Amino acid sequence: MAYACTLGTPTSYAHALKQFEGALPQALDGVAHELERITQSCRLCLHQGVPLMPLGPWPLYAAYWLALAPFVAGFIILNAPVLCAGFVAGRKLPDDRNVIAFWRMVAALPAALIWSVAATVFISLTSGLLWTAVYWLMTIGGMTSWYRFHKLSVALTNGLFHRAARADILALHGKILGVLPNEQNV
Repeated sequence: MAYACTLGTPTSYAHALKQFEGALPQALDGVAHELERITQSCRLCLHQGVPLMPLGPWPLYAAYWLALAPFVAGFIILNAPVLCAGFVAGRKLPDDRNVIAFWRMVAALPAALIWSVAATVFISLTSGLLWTAVYWLMTIGGMTSWYRFHKLSVALTNGLFHRAARADILALHGKILGVLPNEQNV
């Protein structure tokens, strides 16, 4: 619910989370159940537990997605061993849901350090500084685009393949926002 309150608003996640730290407000209890019902019945894609829908015209979302796609694809291809290390660690090592990110980081951070040094040296020696710069541009561009790309992917998938749920999802989002006090008034 806290994440849903930040969507399309200037509300910070910390502020929204603080509002829900005790218990879910009574007014949101029915909203949470309805959101889950719609999500399951329509089999919507989720981003951080929330089904996303495009708020504006979907072609704008698609254009932004297409602009980010080369950076994300390049990042995935050029840094596949690091991503695989994080993926495997996230699947094999955690003993509960709340430590998955920790184990991914523990495995991927040293792998990223080793991989980036090795890739930089290899590309510099075999292809020159221009291709080394391209490697780093794709890596940094992909890392900074990853979160937004994933969020856009979920919104586009839901918006294009589950259009019937759009009005209900946006109405529930409005109800969630109606319960949360404005951050500037607190």
